[in-house]
Amino acid sequence: ELNEAQQLEGIGVAVSEPLAQRSLFFSGLRGRLLILTAAFVLFGVLLTYPVLAGTFRNNWLEGRAQAAQIAALAVEAAPDGRVSDELSRQLLSQAQVVSVAVQGEDFRELILAPSMDITGDLVTVDLRRQAGFAGISGAFGHMLAPSGRFLRIVLTPSMTADAEMEVIVPESALKKGLVDFSRTLVIVSLIIVITVLTVKPAGLFGRVVVKRV
Repeated sequence: ELNEAQQLEGIGVAVSEPLAQRSLFFSGLRGRLLILTAAFVLFGVLLTYPVLAGTFRNNWLEGRAQAAQIAALAVEAAPDGRVSDELSRQLLSQAQVVSVAVQGEDFRELILAPSMDITGDLVTVDLRRQAGFAGISGAFGHMLAPSGRFLRIVLTPSMTADAEMEVIVPESALKKGLVDFSRTLVIVSLIIVITVLTVKPAGLFGRVVVKRV
């Protein structure tokens, strides 16, 4: 039989050995590979973030433009092409825009009047000229922009026969969307890195050594 001191010694070996293996794990070849993998994950996210942010920004602007076109179609379908102030506010709220105007060869018409005072700077964003790095630079410009600005989105509508459409949106909404998108991307990346660093190959840990006398 094992005396009390030997039993305690056996328990100490069983408990301390996995901890020692864990400390040695990250200093071994496998541990260095896992750390290198985690570093590559973070580097990949950092490398692709500008493109992802630019794509999010362009998709957000195009979404507001499409919603504004649907609102304009609703106005055109109304009697005499006019809607009440209450319905106008509802259409603007659903489209998440401030105002909608269309322009032809020799006219300009305000389809939905502004639902709020436009007192800040008005920045023009032409969706017809957003190729290349325009989306990337625009995304960082929106995130670093001062508060109170509005965006004047200019596009060629695909749902109406108008030559040009102008949509006004608050830049703060796009800025908030970009910040939330960036935060989500960081959280997901950290979860992936933590998962990689804490992975335990089968049989590497959890082995208990019983000391026999």
